[in-house]
Amino acid sequence: MPTRLPDFATFILFALIAHLFYFPTWNAGFVTDFTGLLWRFDGSSFWDVFNCFGFPALEQFLNLCLYLFYQLFGKQAIAWYVLFTSFHIFNTCLAYKLGTLILRALKIESAERLAFFAALFFLLSPFHTEVVVWKVCLNFLMVSCFMLSSMIQTILWLEGRKRQPYLALLFFFLALFTFELAIMLPIMSAALIVFLPVKPIEGVSRPEAFKKGILPQFLLLGMYFVLNKIVLGEWVGHYGPEVHFNFDWLLMSSNGLAYFFKLLTFSRYWEHGDKEAFLFFLQKPPIAVMGLMLGLGMVLWGLLRQHSRKLKAISLCLGLFGLAIGPVSNLYFYYIQYLENDRYSYLASVFFFLFLSVLLSYLPRRLYHLSALVFICLSAVLLWRTNQHWKSATLVYNGLLDSFEWYDAPEVYLLNLPDNYKGVLLFRDFTEQNLAFADALKYIKDQPYEGKMYDVAQYNMISVNDGVSVTQDSTGLISVTFNQWGNWWWRKGIGMDKTVEKGNYTIANQGHHYEIAFDSLPPNAVLLYQDSLKWKQAVLLD
Repeated sequence: MPTRLPDFATFILFALIAHLFYFPTWNAGFVTDFTGLLWRFDGSSFWDVFNCFGFPALEQFLNLCLYLFYQLFGKQAIAWYVLFTSFHIFNTCLAYKLGTLILRALKIESAERLAFFAALFFLLSPFHTEVVVWKVCLNFLMVSCFMLSSMIQTILWLEGRKRQPYLALLFFFLALFTFELAIMLPIMSAALIVFLPVKPIEGVSRPEAFKKGILPQFLLLGMYFVLNKIVLGEWVGHYGPEVHFNFDWLLMSSNGLAYFFKLLTFSRYWEHGDKEAFLFFLQKPPIAVMGLMLGLGMVLWGLLRQHSRKLKAISLCLGLFGLAIGPVSNLYFYYIQYLENDRYSYLASVFFFLFLSVLLSYLPRRLYHLSALVFICLSAVLLWRTNQHWKSATLVYNGLLDSFEWYDAPEVYLLNLPDNYKGVLLFRDFTEQNLAFADALKYIKDQPYEGKMYDVAQYNMISVNDGVSVTQDSTGLISVTFNQWGNWWWRKGIGMDKTVEKGNYTIANQGHHYEIAFDSLPPNAVLLYQDSLKWKQAVLLD
């Protein structure tokens, strides 16, 4: 039985499976915010780790790891690939270990087998590619590693190990200074003490377990908030308190339901109209309220039903899922294309998949295995397909960098810069400072363009052969038209307005094409349009 493998053999098994699916992405993910990371490193020293290279958050341990790794390996793609996939594999092992400990503590039959299948669900989830491939998501991998490790140490302490609360506190400390998602850990650890049996540890009772195991975590959390206020001027960094402390319970409830059903039904891969209708259904106040009440009711029911062990496990996992998704449930739930914001459910999915495995165990053993295998196969197919999107997006990204040759031009206007490929980010820029492609030339290709570059319009690619045609009428008006259907024009990560006035040009968005009129163009200015994997220069009338 696979679940009886020793820890090292389990890691090797998970590693073989992970690399089978993720190796096509070995050189992918150096896009968008990764150039922003290198911009922060540019001209900085080791001591800038302590101010997180200017990023408004207390993520010193994360930045220490990123800085040291970059100093050692630079942009070597295979090194970053090994780092990120190794974290994902190790997190899968931690999910397996944590699930086994939880189910064993509740005396559930075949605890290892149920935890093993839950770990496979997690390993092969198609919703994890954003975290595993995009090279700015190390924070999600690391914080998940430390939080899972801390919870494992808490359970081991409940089982009678003496030093584990100190290790749990150490992992919590590392998690806090990696990513703010860690603020939920004391409550999640408290849930373990509430739901799981506590063995007498030199006369320690459950209240004593809270005092010695959880109270120090809350004290550390309080110090963390105070430090945020002192250093950053706000109680919490990153997006700021106006975002993180937006406790809109209807929004949080509907988004929590959306994440739950996305993981359960693979709704991200449905037809657009179907998934949009389903999301709007979940956003209706009566449905959001019903979902919240059912979730809370399930957690309380499992807590009160002391003799129903599987129900207790299901309730605990559901509660841990809610706590893990809570900090991101007030953020925008993205559903239109693949990938974007899937990182928010990475940690929470550990508990969702354990919940699902235990829930399926109510079926007869053969039906359980059949259902689990069907879920794994579906996950594997979608994961493979999604990673092929990453592979194709990387071809586009590298092709456009390699085909740019207009370094002597004083001004370059990019008429259709790809924002994303089927949701895989390429050259997105929220700043309106025309940095997306210019920074990629500087930090990824190491060939900076010194003139003025303008990202005129962006769009979503749906095929590596996508492109546009550029025409000019007798009045000088230029039209940029898609060669295919299914795309739309973007700016700042969203759809482009009907009219855009920017500098010396004005855009009229007509849907399938846009018209651009220039007030003036300097001599030797170049207008480029992307066609498949290359840039081409538009030929204008004199």
